[in-house]
Amino acid sequence: MANPLPSFYTAFWQMLEDNSDFATLVPEKNRHKYYTGSILPPERDAVRPSDVPEVRVRLTGARPDAFGDSSNSGLLLRWSIDITTGERDMESMLDVIWSIWEALHSWSTRMQAVAWEEAYPVRWCRALDWENTLDNVELNRGMRGWSSVWQGEMGCFFARSDLTG
Repeated sequence: MANPLPSFYTAFWQMLEDNSDFATLVPEKNRHKYYTGSILPPERDAVRPSDVPEVRVRLTGARPDAFGDSSNSGLLLRWSIDITTGERDMESMLDVIWSIWEALHSWSTRMQAVAWEEAYPVRWCRALDWENTLDNVELNRGMRGWSSVWQGEMGCFFARSDLTG
C-alpha cells in the first residue's frame, strides 16, 4: 500500500502556492519543501536579505490511535508553518501571515479531497495558533527579524483492513 503522507504534504504546499498573495510574497527559492521527490537544497547557515521572507512546512508530530472508531485506526498529524522575514518592521510578516490565513480557509476541503486506497482519510483540519518573535535563533540564523511559527493538526482515519500490509 502506498504511503499517503507525501500526498498530504504535497497538497499542503499546493494549497499555499495557489494563493496568489502567498505566491507573490514568498519567492519559490525561499519555499523550503522537505518532501519534493527530488534532491533538497542544502540548509542555509545564515540568512541573507535575498533569502527572506522564507517559509517551510513541517510535519512535526503525530499521535496514532489503533482504535479510532469501530473499523478505523486514527492518526492525528501535527503541522508547523515556519516564517522568517529578516526584518524588524512587522509589515512583511503580517503580509505573509495574512496570505497563509487566506490559504488555510481551504485546508479542510483541500485535504479531504486527497484520496488513498479509494478512500478519503482526512476527516478534519484545524489551525491551532501561531507565535511571533524577534529572537528565534533557529529560524533567523544570524539575522534579527520577525519570525512566526504556526501550528495546526489534521485528523485522519484509515480502515484497519487497509493497514494490514
